Amino acid sequence: MCNSQNRYTYYRRYAFSAKRQVCIDRTQSSPGSAMKRNAKGLFRFLFFVLSKSAALAMSISPAVIVKPGSSWIQAAAESLDDHGFCLLSSSEADAPLIPPEVCRASCDEAAARLETLLQKVERRGVDRSDEFRFAEIVHRDGLRYDLPLEWNLVSADSASAFSELHSAMDSIARRVIDAVVARRGQTPLSTAMPAPIAGCVLSVPSAQEQQWHSDGDSEGLFNVFAPLVDLTTANGPTELRPGTHTGATSGFVQPRQAPLLSAGELLMFDYRCRHRGQANDSRECRPVAYVVYSTGAEARDGNFPDAATLAWD
Repeated sequence: MCNSQNRYTYYRRYAFSAKRQVCIDRTQSSPGSAMKRNAKGLFRFLFFVLSKSAALAMSISPAVIVKPGSSWIQAAAESLDDHGFCLLSSSEADAPLIPPEVCRASCDEAAARLETLLQKVERRGVDRSDEFRFAEIVHRDGLRYDLPLEWNLVSADSASAFSELHSAMDSIARRVIDAVVARRGQTPLSTAMPAPIAGCVLSVPSAQEQQWHSDGDSEGLFNVFAPLVDLTTANGPTELRPGTHTGATSGFVQPRQAPLLSAGELLMFDYRCRHRGQANDSRECRPVAYVVYSTGAEARDGNFPDAATLAWD
């Protein structure tokens, strides 16, 4: 596969060649014949560009099936490192990455917590549709609510829905991130890890489409998303711009990706990768649990101010 500069140069040369041929046709043929040749040359050029775009889209293979062995880890790490994201799911013959009952229980717990917090917000005289930022809940981008969660793994003292969810996510994500940092020659996550940041974003019906953004510009941070319901074009999946984690501002742009994950599948992407949540045009809430891993860089935590709290309701 040629690089972006070579691809751009090839397109430009092809366009120049097509244009030159049209000029020759105009001097040697009738006006009607020249127009036909012009249209034919333009059609060939457009077909060439579209074919190359389709080929590039096919070359992006972020979907990885988690299965016994370690080959899937390297495939996921390559996609995450090269394209800025990867998708993780299980084969039909294997158990889901996150059991359906864990997704349902986490979904119910998040919905109940959201309603409790919104009632507290309203008792402060703030409408739930207004912009607000508390330590326990942040309203962002029009009817999209972000709830921080305590990072918990399953233990003898903790067996909540979210602790089971976090344990399932951690067992997959940690191996992929370790493989990424190994490719970059950095310290493995397992030996240098601040506590991950965890939370859940609930996009309620009529939530607006987000602006394109990245979560930060530091290398070494990774988002892991776990939808708790199936994602559809109606309820608003996360859309990404592959390759933008490298900071490149020119060259051939990879096609946008808006993966429609099933509940319990995972989307991993570089913190720097530009993305946005699409609008929720459905009648149901769309909850997505997330975890932010760091290999040393500091994640932005200013979204949840310590001073503004709903604890004293």
